[in-house]
Amino acid sequence: MKKNDKVIALCEDYTYDGMGIVRIDGFLLFVKGLLVGEEAELIVTMVKKHYGYGRVLRLIKESQERVTPPCPLAGKCGGCQLQHMSKAHQAWFKKHQTQTAMRRIGGIETKVNDVLCMEDAWHYRNKAQIPFSVSENGVISGFYRIHSNTIINMEDCAIQHPIINRILQCVKHELKSQAFSAPLRHLLIKYAIS
Repeated sequence: MKKNDKVIALCEDYTYDGMGIVRIDGFLLFVKGLLVGEEAELIVTMVKKHYGYGRVLRLIKESQERVTPPCPLAGKCGGCQLQHMSKAHQAWFKKHQTQTAMRRIGGIETKVNDVLCMEDAWHYRNKAQIPFSVSENGVISGFYRIHSNTIINMEDCAIQHPIINRILQCVKHELKSQAFSAPLRHLLIKYAIS
């Protein structure tokens, strides 16, 4: 297996952070955004001694658990890794990961209860720490791209409380109108629900 190889593989499990796991002749390949049971054409993006990483070129067989993420930044920003999974599949994934961790790390075989899901899983987060930077295009704020220090510009976060999103928009508007260039690194916003 080497970088830029193209393979067709079936996803059989997940990593702790929701990457799909495929095996090709015993070699593990981790693929972001691939669901269990999906078959896809992949390109190998990185190869280590015992494992590698791949990227989906095209889905051949799509899971019934795949949904369209409501957030336009899903898959880019490092905040929400499971938005492409249905609500029921996310609950199964979390229970499965707990069972796996108990067995592999703790050496314990135990019953894990079903995950209790929120009725509405959107706009619930009451705290946001939002990084800022200034570029030739002006003020950029949002969240970091996964595994990087690059900020993905964000206008509205689907999991933050709407008031946090409005405050962020006001701050960005003021910074732009003031031709802001000072090194503001992060903005912390908390919203208390009484």
